[in-house]
Amino acid sequence: MLRSTVTLARWLGPWADATRAPAVATEEDEVDGIRVRIYGRRGRPYLIAPGLHFAGPDDPRLDRFCRILARAGHHVIAPFIPDYLALTPNARAIADFRRVFAARARWTSGRPIVFSISFGSLLAFALAAEHADDLDGLVIFGGYADFHATLEFCLTGRVASGRDAIRDPLNQPVVLMNLLAHLEPRVRIRRR
Repeated sequence: MLRSTVTLARWLGPWADATRAPAVATEEDEVDGIRVRIYGRRGRPYLIAPGLHFAGPDDPRLDRFCRILARAGHHVIAPFIPDYLALTPNARAIADFRRVFAARARWTSGRPIVFSISFGSLLAFALAAEHADDLDGLVIFGGYADFHATLEFCLTGRVASGRDAIRDPLNQPVVLMNLLAHLEPRVRIRRR
């Protein structure tokens, strides 16, 4: 436990170089067409519920975090959820995350801790609602409880208290992109 804590502090503390990540063994797998990256092969399993990002676990920030968890002695499973790569949170993304969870015996015999990032909370909460007894824990990092308040923040930077907060300006086009199909007249979205 001490070694794990020291490793996490070394790599995630304010003194850490955010451009560097520890070298850890990784491998790629696939579940029903869903690419999955595995970091390390020992320790407590963590199933990552990624946020909306076109790179998924290839995003240098998520990849770095997964490598740090693995270096701290954890076994990390990070799926590339296709609809999240396309920046569209929907029921199919939840089903895909469930499929990865159902295949977990390929990588671990332990009950995983589900660690969600941002919009990954949608995936994590849906999985936990159905499989709570099969999880060792649930960590929600930057998730949301009120979807409408979250969208308002993404578009305006305002929180419920009326306070302005720092937000990622790239969230605006993602929100608007997800609204296109609901505008009149209907707009067809071509996926590549």
